[in-house]
Amino acid sequence: MVLARVGELAPEFSSIEEWLGEQTNTVLYYEALRSVQQGSFQPERDAHSWLRFVFAAHHRQAQRVTRRYAGLGETRTRVFRRSGVEGVHFGWRPTVRPVDPGEADRCT
Repeated sequence: MVLARVGELAPEFSSIEEWLGEQTNTVLYYEALRSVQQGSFQPERDAHSWLRFVFAAHHRQAQRVTRRYAGLGETRTRVFRRSGVEGVHFGWRPTVRPVDPGEADRCT
């Protein structure tokens, strides 16, 4: 919801599924969730540690996608230069800004 509020709805940035697909990250995710749940859901429990974990996961996923798109842009530029094609506009570009390390704490 935080990402949607700032206008970032691209699934590459708004989902941590890819990041969770890595075995170590999946294990860490469920460990963080278990530490908050302690066996069952009780709404009065403090979920800040899990929220910090999830915000960090979103940040890492966004960094990953940003690097991927930056690399694709460089590759695209090299391909077009070699082919002689110029002036092609591709529209969407990632709009990720650097995140202050304390920003996740302010969101909770």
